[in-house]
Amino acid sequence: MKLYLSSYRVPNAEEFLRLFVKPPAGCRLAIIPNAQDYKLPEERATSLDELTADLAKIGLQSDVIDLREYDSAETLYQTLKSYDGLWVAGGNSFVIRCEMRRSGLENVIKKLLKLELVYCGESAGAIVAGLTLKGSETADEPGLADQIIWEGLGLTERIIAPHADNPNFIEYINHMKSVYTGNDRVLYLKDDQAFILNS
Repeated sequence: MKLYLSSYRVPNAEEFLRLFVKPPAGCRLAIIPNAQDYKLPEERATSLDELTADLAKIGLQSDVIDLREYDSAETLYQTLKSYDGLWVAGGNSFVIRCEMRRSGLENVIKKLLKLELVYCGESAGAIVAGLTLKGSETADEPGLADQIIWEGLGLTERIIAPHADNPNFIEYINHMKSVYTGNDRVLYLKDDQAFILNS
């Protein structure tokens, strides 16, 4: 399984690109933007354009795969299996987690990762890869999701807490430290850090 979980984008491009079997020019990422479904269409489009441009700067091609267009796990699997990685963008962790269930992605994600696809989770995309979303309600509004799902995907046995050094998220980080006092499974990621798993 190959995971790249970050607070923001790609802090270390060299380490990131090492996860892929192919050289950057031959890799394609499927961007999953649905953590931002609560935003206005113009805001969402601007954010996606910026993300696509940032990935292009390190040599990666990408396509946007909107989970709202899928209601079959098998159809989604057939679409995603041709990619080298999934980039699950930041936004609201409850919104993306709900859409992962509705679309069936949660049912095929581990099957996809067995094909050596890299799961790249940024902020909310990193949180949902862990064991639980509990604690994230301080940073993300659960009520924006159609269904509140507290369980993470369990791709790692850690609880991911991004933006650990970002002053805009101090209330969230303090809440996480209070809720998870003494729990060594919590991984606090600064904005220039990433958690990498290559097994």
